[in-house]
Amino acid sequence: MASAGAAPARVSEQPQAPITPAKPSLLTRISTGPACFYWIAALTVLNSIVVISGRSLRFAIGLGITAGIDIKAKELGGVGAVLDLLISGTIAAIFAVLGNLAGKRVRWAFLAGISLYGFDGLVCLAAGDILGAALHVYTIFAISRGMTSPKPTPTAA
Repeated sequence: MASAGAAPARVSEQPQAPITPAKPSLLTRISTGPACFYWIAALTVLNSIVVISGRSLRFAIGLGITAGIDIKAKELGGVGAVLDLLISGTIAAIFAVLGNLAGKRVRWAFLAGISLYGFDGLVCLAAGDILGAALHVYTIFAISRGMTSPKPTPTAA
């Protein structure tokens, strides 16, 4: 007589492949570099606005060279604030354009951004901002990861 219950599951005799964690997708690696450029641009302008408004908060991932401009502009008053925003905005726009071009996989945009941000890291280091310089190194590493990812292959739709 048959028993009323579930039959035991059959176990495959073939060896099972170990489960490996997924690597970051190509899209994630490509977007790392351009995203960094956009963050640099946004935080640079935000740092200038914060300094002009008299606050003491500062984001370390912004640009060190504009930090000096921010301090000098604050001493000049209203005209200095306008000039500061124009200068910081122009520099931020350059990084935003580099981010846009890097998103399109234009190699020189990555290299130009890394060079500019590396120079700015040296400015931070010369000013004694060790944390800012260390964050510059990390950000350059993140940008270079986006640059070194393989080019995507076009897929047929």
